[in-house]
Parts: sequence; structure tokens; C-alpha cells
Amino acid sequence: MTHTPETIEDLEQRRFAAMTSGDADALETLLSESLTYTHSHSGTDTKAVFLDNVRNGPVSYREAERLDTDIRVFADTALVTGRAKLAVSFKEQPIDLDLRYTAVWVHTNAGWQFEAWQSTSIT
Repeated sequence: MTHTPETIEDLEQRRFAAMTSGDADALETLLSESLTYTHSHSGTDTKAVFLDNVRNGPVSYREAERLDTDIRVFADTALVTGRAKLAVSFKEQPIDLDLRYTAVWVHTNAGWQFEAWQSTSIT
């Protein structure tokens, strides 16, 4: 894979599609072993916890819309910022989220890996 914004856009689309379809196996190939996933409620997940949540709940990502996305690639690191509207279920209770986020991808010998997510609720 190349080091272009288009490559990262493709990876982001694949990641969001895997999340909303509950495809933890596809997600696993995209996520870094050292992933830090910080939710808008300030909780932080590791790769193992995040994948377990996708596989077994209590969180289910039903829909996701990405808006105002900006992708910048710096050598072997890509920074993605934007807004996302997510429809999730937590313990089977629907929640609609409107977020600003930062996502980080790092290119390693294994290819591009999703390294970090940080989101903040828009009120």
C-alpha cells in the first residue's frame, strides 16, 4: 500500500464498514497490537477489549457517517480528523453520537495499522 491520503481513506472506510457489520476478524487485521481506543465517554480500550466488544457486546455499532474528514500523511504516520455520526447500541439501548475525532494510522513492516482513536462528543 502506498503512503497517500487515498490509501488511508480506503482503510478508514474498511474499518468503519467492519465496525458496523460486526466483522471483528476484518477489524483485527487493521488494528495495531498497541491500539489505544478512547471513547467519547473517556473510557479507553485496548485492541483485545475493543475486538471483544465488537464480537460479544455490550456495544454494537449499527451505522456510521463520516463528515468533514481531513487526512494528512507524514512519512509513516497518517493523521485523520473529522466528524462522525454513529448509531450504536449499548446493552441493547440505542444511542446516537455526534463526535469530533482524531484517528492515527502507522505504517509498519506489516503495512498500515490503526494505532489510536480519540473522540469528543459535540453537544
